[in-house]
Amino acid sequence: MTKNGWVLAAVLAVMGLWTLLAWGVSGVLGWLPALVGLAENGSAQLAPQFTGLLSLVPQTLLEGWLPMLQELGRWLAGSFPLLLTWAGYAVWLIWGLGMLALLLLGALARRFLLSGSPDRLPPRA
Repeated sequence: MTKNGWVLAAVLAVMGLWTLLAWGVSGVLGWLPALVGLAENGSAQLAPQFTGLLSLVPQTLLEGWLPMLQELGRWLAGSFPLLLTWAGYAVWLIWGLGMLALLLLGALARRFLLSGSPDRLPPRA
């Protein structure tokens, strides 16, 4: 396999992984409403786990930040579906920008590899 073939294979592999990552994040965003409902309905079962985690946080830090976090949670609760929609849009926007960056990186790598080879393409007029 030539250098160009390896570059193409590497760029395609990274593009595939990038796409799988975007699908995964998008899938998690799709499951969040169900997970929030589970957390609300099963909060009695989850409470001991959170109590154990909160015991690790220093009391002064907890007293200072907990009211602000509760207020943030109340503010976000009303617009949660809209935030999830926009987060999904952001995921796919970042995916598209990443794909463009990978295409540019692949083109630059190909050009760099061809510039040192004796059978390089003739310069464009």
